Amino acid sequence: MAITIPEAELVERFVRSTGPGGQNVNKVATAVELRFDVAQSPSLPEAVRERLLAKRDRRVTNDGVLVISAQRFRTQERNREDARERLAAQTILNAQVVDADALNYSTDRRFNAICVTGAVSQIPAQWLQWLQPGGRLFVVRGRSPAMEAVLVGGGERNEVNASRIQSLFETDLPYLQGAAPAPAFEF
Repeated sequence: MAITIPEAELVERFVRSTGPGGQNVNKVATAVELRFDVAQSPSLPEAVRERLLAKRDRRVTNDGVLVISAQRFRTQERNREDARERLAAQTILNAQVVDADALNYSTDRRFNAICVTGAVSQIPAQWLQWLQPGGRLFVVRGRSPAMEAVLVGGGERNEVNASRIQSLFETDLPYLQGAAPAPAFEF
């Protein structure tokens, strides 16, 4: 199901960019601030509205207005396109569940979100390669009984980086088949 948002429901403001721009920076309003009133829009299906408002997203104001700032590009037109693409990404309705052996799965696809339903002692690097830039990986890692659930954010290069790993809670979960660590040496 495609969602069409009429131009009349979008409010754009052009401001000076702090990003790239060469000689134009601080002279030309190339950055775009796009506002869309999620709470009042007649164009959104109720399920999408509820999902967007339920997100704990700092870009949604207390009044239910989604504010997207775009300033990655040097031109106003490209920043405008970027803001609209990011608005469209907020209303994604489709998701696909891939039920596979995570340790032996092979794909060229990239995912926005990956949730692993078993524990691993270490996060395999290939899982990070499957993330889109900005994607998220939820996984339980560590050695039983002291495991932690973590949320890993994919960056531009999708590599394990301590600043992108958020510890959520401690737990103990069965390992994925073949993911148990080698037994520790005991006396």
